Amino acid sequence: MWTLRRWQAEALPVVIGALRARRRPVVSAFMGSGKSVFLAELCANARIDPGKGIIVAAPRAGLVEQLAATLGRRMPGRVGRWYEAAKEGGAPVVVTTYQSLPTLTEAWRGAGRAPCLAVCDEVHGTEADTVRASVAALDALAGRPVARVGLTATPFRSRSRESLSLWDEAVYRYGWRDGIADGVIVPWRVVRWGGEGEAAEVDRICVEMLKREGVFPTLASARTIRDAEAFAALLSGSDLPAMAVHSELSAREVAGRIEALRDGRLRVLVHVAMLAEGADFPWLRGLMLRRRVGARVRFVQEVGRVLRAHPGKGEGVVFDPFDLMGELGLTHDEAIGEAMEAEEGTGTGGGGGEGRQPEAVAVLSLSDWLAEVGAALSRHGLEVGRPGRWRREAATPGQIRAAQGMVWALSWWRGPKGEAVRKRLREWIRAGRVRTKGDASDLIALLRWLADRSAGARELRKGGAFIEAQVSYRWPVVTLPEEVPTLED
Repeated sequence: MWTLRRWQAEALPVVIGALRARRRPVVSAFMGSGKSVFLAELCANARIDPGKGIIVAAPRAGLVEQLAATLGRRMPGRVGRWYEAAKEGGAPVVVTTYQSLPTLTEAWRGAGRAPCLAVCDEVHGTEADTVRASVAALDALAGRPVARVGLTATPFRSRSRESLSLWDEAVYRYGWRDGIADGVIVPWRVVRWGGEGEAAEVDRICVEMLKREGVFPTLASARTIRDAEAFAALLSGSDLPAMAVHSELSAREVAGRIEALRDGRLRVLVHVAMLAEGADFPWLRGLMLRRRVGARVRFVQEVGRVLRAHPGKGEGVVFDPFDLMGELGLTHDEAIGEAMEAEEGTGTGGGGGEGRQPEAVAVLSLSDWLAEVGAALSRHGLEVGRPGRWRREAATPGQIRAAQGMVWALSWWRGPKGEAVRKRLREWIRAGRVRTKGDASDLIALLRWLADRSAGARELRKGGAFIEAQVSYRWPVVTLPEEVPTLED
C-alpha cells in the first residue's frame, strides 16, 4: 500500500465521476508524475463482478511489465499479463499490449468473460485501426460500451485527423509547474555545444561536453546496436567508463549495466530505444540527446526522463549537441516547460481543466521519420548508418534509381496506417523529393529490409499459394512511427 500524491487523490474522484456520467475521460500528467500508481488505485477501487475483469492496455511490452508490477503491488495475486509468451488471461486484471489486445479479446470470448473497465496507457496510440476494432469487440463482449479511461503525458497529436476518437475529454491535468512545486520533478539546465566542429564530429563533441560539465550518471542515445557499442567504446577510451544496452542483451545483462550506472561503476549508458520501453531512472542526472529527436512530442517525452526527482538531485541536465531546442523553436531553457504545457494542454491540475483536446504543433520530417523507423527496427535486423542530417550532400542518381527500383517492396509494409505509409513514401520517391544521401541511404535500407523479410511469402505467392503467403508473412511486434510527412511538409 502507498500514500497517494495530492494530484492522484484529487484526480481519482474526478475520473470516477466522469465514468458514472458515462463519459470516456483522459488523465494527462507529465512523465514521472505517477500515472501507473494512479492507474493501480483506480483498478483497486473498481468493482469486479464474477465473469468480469479489467483490461489495461499499453503500446509496448516494457510498459506491460512495468504496469503489471505496479498493479501487483496494489493488488497482489490479482494481476496477469497477456503478450507474446505471457498468457495470464484468467486474472481479474490483465495487462496487455495494443498488438495483443485482439487475441486477449478472443480468449475472453472463449472463456465467457467480459470487461467491466478498460484502461489505455499512452492514449495517443489508440487511433490505430486494430485498437479501435478491439475496443469495438470489447463492447460487443460486454453487450454495451465498456467504461474506459485513458492515461498519457502527451495526448495531443500533430494533425487534426489524429483526434482521439475513443475519448471524450481530458478531465484532469497535472502540469510541469505543479510537479516542480510539489517536488515531483527538478528544474532543468540545457547544455549546448557552442564550440567549433562539424556535424560529423558529433561523437567527439559529445565526449567533450560530458568532460566539461562532469554531470553523471548520464544516459546517451544511439541509432542502432552497432552505433551504441561503438560510442560506448569511444567513451570508455576517453576515460568515461561506459557500456551499451540494447535488445541483443539478456534482461539480466541490461539490469546489471543499469545498476552499474546507478552505483557509479559506469559514467554513461548508451541505449537504443530504451526510453521508449517504460524505463524509469529517477536518479539519472544527465541526458545526452545524441540521436536526433525530430518531433516535439518525442523531444518532451525524452527530456522528461531526466527531470524526475530523487534524493540529492538538484537539477536535470540535458546535453543538446544538435541544438534541438533551436530547431524545435525552444530557444531558451524555460521553453522546455512551455513545450510540456503545450503538449499537456493549458491548466495546472485540478478538476477544472475540462475541455476538448487541442492539437499539437509538431510534425516529423522525412529524415526524422526514417531515423525513428530505423531505430525501432534495429532489433529486427535493420542496421542503418548515421542520421541523414549529418550527410547533407545531394542524393546520387544511383541512389534515386535504387529507391525507385525497389519501391515495390512498400507493398509489404504492414502495421497501423499501412496504406497511408505506403502511399506517402511512394509519393516521396516518385516525386524525387528524397534529396540527401542520408535520407536515400536510410530509405534504401528500409526497402531492402522489407524485401528480405517478404522473400519467403513472395515465393509462395509466385507458386499460387496466396493464403499461405499471407499467413507466413509476419509483421514485427514493435511500435513504429505511423505518420509519414506529406510532400507539403
